[in-house]
Amino acid sequence: VPGLLRFSLDIRSEDAALLAGLDTWLHAEAARIGAARGVTVDLGTPTHTDPALMDARLIAALERAAARSATPCRRMASGAGHDCMTFASQGVPSAMLF
Repeated sequence: VPGLLRFSLDIRSEDAALLAGLDTWLHAEAARIGAARGVTVDLGTPTHTDPALMDARLIAALERAAARSATPCRRMASGAGHDCMTFASQGVPSAMLF
């Protein structure tokens, strides 16, 4: 049994309210588990980043292109700090394709 455990947790969503709710729940759950097990749970300093919403028209265009080429695709949120995130937060229509 380790005396110390360090880890990181990356939670991503396009919904800022959902992220805030998960953060609240996570802290409450960590406190509950810590008290029940007699351990200290220190979640450290969060590194919150506001979601950068991608442009719906560009996303639809990418989905249509994938459909035309019979390439399966799915939408997903990315929390990565790409240049695209900066552009989107400045009002530049943006989308990402992985």
